[in-house]
Amino acid sequence: MFLTSSSPITFLSLTTSSRDSPATATAIPPPHVSSTVPPAFALSFLALAYLRAVTTTANPLLTQAEIARQAKASAAKMIITRQCHADRLKNLRNDRVLIVCVDDENDSVSVSDGCVSFKELTQADETELPKPEISPDDTVAIPNSSGTTGLPKGVMITHKGLVTSIAQKVDGENPNLNFTVDDVIICFLPMFHTYAFNALILSAMRTGAAILLVPRFELNMVMELIQRYKVTVVPVAPPVVLAFVKSPETERYDLSSVRMMISGVATLRKELEEAVLLKFPNAVFGQVKFN
Repeated sequence: MFLTSSSPITFLSLTTSSRDSPATATAIPPPHVSSTVPPAFALSFLALAYLRAVTTTANPLLTQAEIARQAKASAAKMIITRQCHADRLKNLRNDRVLIVCVDDENDSVSVSDGCVSFKELTQADETELPKPEISPDDTVAIPNSSGTTGLPKGVMITHKGLVTSIAQKVDGENPNLNFTVDDVIICFLPMFHTYAFNALILSAMRTGAAILLVPRFELNMVMELIQRYKVTVVPVAPPVVLAFVKSPETERYDLSSVRMMISGVATLRKELEEAVLLKFPNAVFGQVKFN
């Protein structure tokens, strides 16, 4: 299911890890702030959802004050992040917020750092965890939106709303997104945004597609991965489209496997759309707006 720099993660192993993770045993109904890197992001979100906890996503580039404001507004009890961002969260430990760090490949996490290791949270026995009753109308996520005046505001999404949103994208005879079990979808978009997590990760999981997770966008690296893994779906934002159009390096790579490119977040000019299609001769192109 997930293709990463370390090793593939199958649907079975993701399900097992999500159910075995006791992270949500300490983060019941009050929300949880997550600014993790994939695939730990997906694992923690599903683990929290299983136990009726709530996830609110945060941009890891937020300032200490901005993170504190979001944590307070959502009554956060736990934050899952990378160790390199942990210093900006030290002030929240005074409010009894548990800081969980995802181990980097060459680092280890210790309690002395003020963090709990994410690996520890995946070692629990599922039979020992609570099994709360979940109503379709229970809130499962509170992503922050900056699409209004003033400070960003939390948007409450219920279990029913999230499932319905995913079904609209990939189920039925005429879905908004025509993902299939044979697709390989590359994702370098930020996980804290609903475009990446809802429209791509969860929708791909629903259809059984493989997801190639890339920690950041670097044009040549992305094109090399498209060529190596025969990527079929490339979700983008307009600045990424512009990078493809302007780069002469596209001629060095075989991009013929791409059958669909999806642009979201902002409007894409027609001339830019026409130009990028010349780079991906076998792809159809569409613009989307989710949630």
